[in-house]
Amino acid sequence: MKLPRFFHHWDKELHAGFYFGAFCFFCFIFPRYKWIVAVSLFAFGVFIELAQDYSNHFFRKKIHGNFDPEDLFFNVVGIVSGILIIQLVKTKNANLSNESG
Repeated sequence: MKLPRFFHHWDKELHAGFYFGAFCFFCFIFPRYKWIVAVSLFAFGVFIELAQDYSNHFFRKKIHGNFDPEDLFFNVVGIVSGILIIQLVKTKNANLSNESG
């Protein structure tokens, strides 16, 4: 499935946004496993990029994008941003509970 032409200039931001959202979502569901979530999402991103590249060779025509290391970089940007935001929220909540207690 290809993105509509309107989004082609936003590919990297979409990668970062998706992985940020996915990280936050899965950390909300599995709060004790944020590092497992981070590593799993990174591995998923690598798998998707490799699958795109393999599918182009397997079908002998370009049906999707190519392997793009920049996509992996922006996947990591999204995951790291999620880690930082969740840690910031956790620290802020801990400070608020200490002040009120």
